[in-house]
Amino acid sequence: MPEVIYRRSRGRAYGRDFGLLCVAFKASMGYLEPYLRTAAFGGSPVSVREGAVPSGSGSVSDLLSAIPVDPEDDLIAVVCPADPRGGVGDPGVPPLVLPGDVVLPLRVHLVAHLTPPAASAPGASDPTTPAGAISAQERKRQRRRVRAWGYTSAISHDPADFEFFYERMHLPTMDVRHGAHARSTGKAAAFDSLFRQGFLFQVLADDGRPVAAVLCHVDTDVCNARLVGWLDGDPIHLEREALKTANHFLLDWARDAGFSRVDFQGCEPFLRKGTFQSKRHLGTTAEIPRGELGESRILLRCGRDSAPLRDFLAAHPVIAVDATRALEPVYFTDHARPPRLDIPHSCHGLRGARMVDLDVFASAGSARDGARSSVFSAQPHEGLTP
Repeated sequence: MPEVIYRRSRGRAYGRDFGLLCVAFKASMGYLEPYLRTAAFGGSPVSVREGAVPSGSGSVSDLLSAIPVDPEDDLIAVVCPADPRGGVGDPGVPPLVLPGDVVLPLRVHLVAHLTPPAASAPGASDPTTPAGAISAQERKRQRRRVRAWGYTSAISHDPADFEFFYERMHLPTMDVRHGAHARSTGKAAAFDSLFRQGFLFQVLADDGRPVAAVLCHVDTDVCNARLVGWLDGDPIHLEREALKTANHFLLDWARDAGFSRVDFQGCEPFLRKGTFQSKRHLGTTAEIPRGELGESRILLRCGRDSAPLRDFLAAHPVIAVDATRALEPVYFTDHARPPRLDIPHSCHGLRGARMVDLDVFASAGSARDGARSSVFSAQPHEGLTP
């Protein structure tokens, strides 16, 4: 069984002490904890304690029940399995999810459907015209970028161009974006499994220099935009939106080349994520990815009702998933914290927004405190997968 680990973070959030507990298989922790920690604490000092969950008899139930309650855990987040129906827990055993919990997909992919898919995703807006759903304002911005900087595009299968992209674009961009939390495909694997089975899509400045690029993997009629970067991670190319230009060019090229979809890959299920906000303007559909990432969920639970917990959740609306695999934006609110509807959620694949009363979310967690000796008071699913 893969190793299950936990990370307990303590610091100041919204001017008060705040505790965050994340539990996941070691391979999955990087998809969840760095974002939550950064979103909660920003750049303020944080103490982090990490440990492996004692194995006991080796069952998943024993692993999770070995984590004791800490009264300073304000927010608890655990990566857990999705059953075949898309919910949390197995219909044959008591589920891990409890009243008051909110369930999210581990990742959300943003996919541009260039031809009508065979069937609509649950809860999706009309998926037959998403490529044409790019807003007029966004198309105008693209034309303005191309005029201003003379951008053009090129396709490359040259290993030297891959080398330049990986070393001079991708790695510096990942460092600028994510710093110590950067997570990517190794160079050798990227060359063998992505570049050799795909291509490099470049954006050239008016002098012919590549200033941004997307490394694409081809899977039959699907173009997967896997790795990205701009030259040296230089903020001037971010300011000039070279990568946004690449995404527009790529969509036009892929449609003309006969691809059915462009998968712009995924992000954490939070509406504030820049990936979500930028890709939704391209007429993409929010989807749960296939494979292992699509079979995992994030369970959000209140550990301790507190002002910083409520402030954090109100400031970070999420994308939740129900038992039918339908996705919906969720805003947290109470009498003192109106829903942050200024953070847009309009996107193909998302249903109408749902409001979660923080009084209900927090009280459900507080009501359990006196009756539990571990974080997980219900028996979890024995078939957890990383």
